[in-house]
Amino acid sequence: MAATQAGTDRAKNPYRRWLTAEFDGLASIYDEQIANNRINRLLRERSSRLLAESFRLPCHLLEIGCGTGMETIPLLEMGHEVLCVDISERMLEIVRAKAIALGVGERLRTRKLAASDLSALEAEHGLDAFEGGYSTYGALNCEPDLRLVSSALGALLRPRARFLAGV
Repeated sequence: MAATQAGTDRAKNPYRRWLTAEFDGLASIYDEQIANNRINRLLRERSSRLLAESFRLPCHLLEIGCGTGMETIPLLEMGHEVLCVDISERMLEIVRAKAIALGVGERLRTRKLAASDLSALEAEHGLDAFEGGYSTYGALNCEPDLRLVSSALGALLRPRARFLAGV
């Protein structure tokens, strides 16, 4: 089965539809209610520091599960180009609006996509397209088959590229 057909079939999955609806529903209150929680804010600051230390020089990064862009925006401000994928179109709308408002929108690309469908990016971006990648705060926890994710990352990331994951 072709990757795009498999991705379409997974998108029809009741779990995937439920998950998408949940994150779309949270998007408008995410920063206020969840991300600005004291514990979450401290954890986000720590992950942002680790990402900045890991990706010091501007490069082309892949982010899985960007949410509202808590880690994305600082990396864009450092000069990185980031392709953000997320299952929620509403989350992607928010990260795009933030990037544009801060004058870094030209370095941001977004794609509504679940982590298990990353192989769809191969046709658009080619093999070894990204110099690094990351996923924090639950996107990978929501994936029922991480083998699909690791296989796609093996193709999309350049040899010896760093991939930081927080689960």
